[in-house]
Amino acid sequence: MSLYSMEEFGSSTIEIFPSNTLNINKNLEKLQQEELAKILQKHSAASAWEYTDMKGIYPKTCIHHIYIEENNRLIRQPQRRMNPNLREIVKEELQKLVNVNFI
Repeated sequence: MSLYSMEEFGSSTIEIFPSNTLNINKNLEKLQQEELAKILQKHSAASAWEYTDMKGIYPKTCIHHIYIEENNRLIRQPQRRMNPNLREIVKEELQKLVNVNFI
């Protein structure tokens, strides 16, 4: 059982703006949902809804490091095949990230 499983707690969707929705805990009261929506609308500039919203993010704030012990030997993993139906979708998403200099 995962601590943060969406299936365990369930979710409901609130609309922040006409094209932006967010999944939240279904156990929030209606008043809490409305307050949350107001806060998110007020501070919407702090959220990235699309890849294009992420321009100008300082890379050090989102870089992931994998620390390994000095004596460990690195092992190259074999390349894995991807479902051909998903390949184009993944390629498009990666291209969006490249276009905004996120990767």
